[in-house]
Amino acid sequence: MIPGNNRQKREEKMKQHGIIISFAILFTVVNAGGGLVVEPGTADPTDFSGFATYYSTSNDGGVTPGIGACGNQLRDSDLIVAVSSQLYDQTNPDGNSNNAEVCGRCIEITGPGQPFRVNIQDRCEGCPYYNLDFTPDGFRKIGQLEQV
Repeated sequence: MIPGNNRQKREEKMKQHGIIISFAILFTVVNAGGGLVVEPGTADPTDFSGFATYYSTSNDGGVTPGIGACGNQLRDSDLIVAVSSQLYDQTNPDGNSNNAEVCGRCIEITGPGQPFRVNIQDRCEGCPYYNLDFTPDGFRKIGQLEQV
């Protein structure tokens, strides 16, 4: 994850540039016999909004895959997000982060550019409740990456 200080600087830039996203958790993707199956979500269909940040999924800038809080390998090219630790932890029934109910949920993102979908696969310790932390490729769909 990006250290809190860099995340804060990036979030301030996003506020200055007006990159605000709206999102709704739509459905769940489950692994069924080696294939992914889409199931309707049980989340309240209310739209949420927050700011978008981005992070590298590994310690070497995305060269090798990292492991997300949901227990899966992640690459910077994956269309996944990390949700705030507060939101993530509310859906974690037994303390095992791999079992959080938000893991595998898809989110439809609207904001600058065309709407698109991402998959929740990680937990963001420094994110405010409704903010989402994207992989670099996911973030490029709504804004330009900026070095801080």
